[in-house]
Amino acid sequence: MRVLVATPWFPNQRDGWPGIFVAKSVCALAEAGCQVGVLNYRAHYPWLFKRWVPREHLGEVSAEEFPELAFLKTERYFSLPGQLLQNTKDCLLDKVVGPSIQSACEEFLPDLIHVHTETLLPPIVNAGVGTPVVVTIHGQNTNSKLMSGRHLSRLVSALRSAAQVIVVGDPLSPFVSSLLGEGGNPVTLWNGVDTMEGRVREDCKAIRLVTVSNLVPEKGVQDLVSVLASIPKSFDWRLTIVGSGPCLHEIIRLIDSHDLGDRVVLTGNLPNREVLSLMNRSDIFVLPSRREAFGIVYAEAMACGLLAVGIEGQGPSQFIENGTTGYLVRAGDNSMLQELLLKIFRMPRSEWIELAEAGRRYAEANLSWQRHAEKLLMLYKEALG
Repeated sequence: MRVLVATPWFPNQRDGWPGIFVAKSVCALAEAGCQVGVLNYRAHYPWLFKRWVPREHLGEVSAEEFPELAFLKTERYFSLPGQLLQNTKDCLLDKVVGPSIQSACEEFLPDLIHVHTETLLPPIVNAGVGTPVVVTIHGQNTNSKLMSGRHLSRLVSALRSAAQVIVVGDPLSPFVSSLLGEGGNPVTLWNGVDTMEGRVREDCKAIRLVTVSNLVPEKGVQDLVSVLASIPKSFDWRLTIVGSGPCLHEIIRLIDSHDLGDRVVLTGNLPNREVLSLMNRSDIFVLPSRREAFGIVYAEAMACGLLAVGIEGQGPSQFIENGTTGYLVRAGDNSMLQELLLKIFRMPRSEWIELAEAGRRYAEANLSWQRHAEKLLMLYKEALG
């Protein structure tokens, strides 16, 4: 099968950021026997707006690092930051996407086009190349201009024209179903993780916690720091926070005000390779995020043999069974999170290690990229009839 993938997210390096989950997915497809070509769409901003260019549009993709792909091309389109001149931005995007898709289809002759994220879907559907289109929705778009008026109308029309609509987690299904209308039901396909053999744990007195996230309010990292600050000092723990974002200064203030400088380390953003290495040296992953469609970082933590703690009703609750493969707490309930952490700190290490190992075995059996590719191929075959 020949698959053309269109995505705005793709890492510059094999273990880079952003969109490593897209890279892992297409590489898993290639390893499963597909011929996969990738068009990566990135914005080009006028020099006056260079400071506002999102990180995913910076730099150049190193195609040489992905030899299993039939091709990997970057297409640039003119854009502006935020919601400035959204109608004009749509037209400029369409002028690049349509012709590039047509050209790729003429040269590559794909059986199917797979689009990641809804932004690229309308211009690809409107290109009219006659090739079935599958789309994966990775999250709920919060751009008010894109989710209203004619922008919403063209998205809804494109979604209803797709041969298959995929969501990365069940929490997204109601939102996407409302766009598809009566009888339109998306299918859920989880992202995957690199699985690992059972780990050898270092003998370390302190319990090593880690969290990996964009530092935005809904991720709850500031709540985690506040909860840990309320736990008696007699418990020996360390926390490493990986990520950056608008809540960074608030988190630093909390660390300073509670005198946690010797217990909490801020690393900023790290390459995926370094994140996984850090996880392999940690014990517990905690992220009280109130908005997760899937939560790939929880799955990665489980695959590394960490005890994973997430939020009830969010993406991780699809694969974390409370008390069996990890723990779940209520969204925004800091008291419940505090009680859980105290419970973990008080229990014998062997008990939470046993729980972490159950999570690792679950990830190995159900969350590998190989399993992801197998299920994705089945969805492709359904889309092709």
